[in-house]
Parts: sequence; structure tokens; C-alpha cells
Amino acid sequence: MKISLYLLIFFLLFFIYSFPTKAWLDCPYGRVNDPYPGQCGLYTDTNNNQICDHSEAFPKGTQSFALSDSSKNIRPFFTFLEITVITLIVWFLTKKFFKPLNFRLFWNLVLLASFLPVGISGILLFLNIQIPNFSFWHDFLGVIFIIVGLLHLLARLNYFKQALGNKIKADKKAANLT
Repeated sequence: MKISLYLLIFFLLFFIYSFPTKAWLDCPYGRVNDPYPGQCGLYTDTNNNQICDHSEAFPKGTQSFALSDSSKNIRPFFTFLEITVITLIVWFLTKKFFKPLNFRLFWNLVLLASFLPVGISGILLFLNIQIPNFSFWHDFLGVIFIIVGLLHLLARLNYFKQALGNKIKADKKAANLT
């Protein structure tokens, strides 16, 4: 139980501190000074100047928690590889320290907790409903959902092989009887 508490705290801290700290000059489409309403679903205007914050330089004279890198080629806050490695490390740590039933329950909950926001945000992004940083969370949780989903599938591969094999045998047996 103590290990699961530590992992829960780790996940909470991970999600809290993984929130993107940049909102200026980090347009994923490379646009500069993109005017209202913006040409993508990421339009954000916190300083009310009718220019997307993602496409403009940080305004001078204001305070920010943003990173000081002002280059145009800003890499995403977390890359696919980093999210994958962290997820795999947590997967193997939980596999080592959890009882099998708790391990499966925990990862089924992670799978559900990553699927629901990805599904809902996917629908909202498809409908072009603009919410700041929504695309980031869709992508971030989507990577976790894909990695955990693949691990889930691999862990149950024998079950699917057996179920499919039994179905084929039953079909052959039924065909021979007729």
C-alpha cells in the first residue's frame, strides 16, 4: 500500500509539473503575429492585443514564468520519447512492487484515465472548440494512452491467441460435423 501511495504522489507531481510553461513564440505551425481569430485551434490572447500569444514574442515589461528561450524552433515541453520512457519506467516499477491484481487494476485505471480525456478532447478539437493548452493535453495523454494500450495488448496477447485458436478449432469442428 505504501508503494502505491508513493506512485500516486509521483503521478500527481508528474502531471502538475508537466504543464507547459511557455505560451509565447511557440507556434507549432511557425506563424508569426497571427491575428484574431487565428488559423488554428490554439489561438490564445492573454494580453488582449488581438494577436495569438503563441505566435508573438513575449511582451516586454511584463512578468512571466515562461522559459527564456526565444528561438523560433522551440521543442515541445515533453517529447514522445520522454513520455514513453517515463511511462515504461513506471510500468516496470509497478510490475516489480505491486501484487498482480493491484498492478492490473492500477494500469487499467491509468488506461481509462488517459482514454477519457483523449476521447473528449479529440471530439472538442474536431469541433474546433478553442480551449488554451487543450491540444497539449490531448497529445500528452494520447501518448500515455497509446503506450499503456500497447503494453495492455502485449500483456494479454496469449489470451487473444488462445481465444482465437479455440474459435478456429470450434469452427473446424462444426464444419466437419456438417
